[in-house]
Amino acid sequence: MGTPRQINRHWLRSDGQIDLEAEFASRGMRTTAAQLKLLGRVASSWIELELLPSGKNRSLWKCCPNASECWDSLGPERKPPKRRGGITLPWVGPHYPQSRVTLMGLNLVRSGGLLDEINITSDTINSFRQGRSSVWHGSRTFQHRSAGMLAAVLAAIDGDDIPEELPPVEELEAALLRTARIQAIKCSPWGDGASKPSSAMKRNCLPSFMPAEISVLKPSVVLVAHSEARGRLWYAAGKPKWDDKPGLTVGKAELEGHEFTVLGVTHPSDRGGHWNQSWKRLIDYLQQRGDELVIS
Repeated sequence: MGTPRQINRHWLRSDGQIDLEAEFASRGMRTTAAQLKLLGRVASSWIELELLPSGKNRSLWKCCPNASECWDSLGPERKPPKRRGGITLPWVGPHYPQSRVTLMGLNLVRSGGLLDEINITSDTINSFRQGRSSVWHGSRTFQHRSAGMLAAVLAAIDGDDIPEELPPVEELEAALLRTARIQAIKCSPWGDGASKPSSAMKRNCLPSFMPAEISVLKPSVVLVAHSEARGRLWYAAGKPKWDDKPGLTVGKAELEGHEFTVLGVTHPSDRGGHWNQSWKRLIDYLQQRGDELVIS
């Protein structure tokens, strides 16, 4: 297959070629060989699935095999502008291979650049270092709360004390560097507000493309931070029996022969009290059964 560097030479975008190691370095972020290898393998799977046709980063509404079915109901005004709306590499932290803890969302908001997840995490880390929990105007609490939940899962795996309260942002950079983030649906329709996927996107995307990502990343734990993403994962995994209670879903899923633990939580941007309930249920579960998450 070649090294990640050899693969990267074919990841083309509008302004030329992409060297992942250099892209991370330009953002002040260190890399590891294992991290770059995983990202290279994910990109290779996108090329095989025609989501990066011939290694070129094109809008998914132009190149995806399901494009016509998924986009026709939305209308032309929802298609991202030229040179946007392509497949996005997952965020994979440099120390992810040692933890294999992954956050899954539904999709990115008005996005679709190959390196958008890397840009998002870089911005988040910089904000956290400055003590700011709101990374962008209007982003509310997603980054802080999701990183705090990941930190709690990591503490359980490490055998450390589980935090009762959401940790301050200054303590959460390590959680981002030890985890990955993926999106159940790859397309991000354009428009005001959330990038709401079409029904066809919800039906087609996760079972078509998520298995390849899971096969490469081989997560031990997937923290699913969106109810629709959790539902689609449940269908794609063959409707396994999960313990589904308000605020927390716990179960096992299998994709491409790889089994992992699913922890379904309330969306971190919830404006009501539901997320607080979800946090407490997650902490209770980790305190009582967190040792079951230890990687064998």
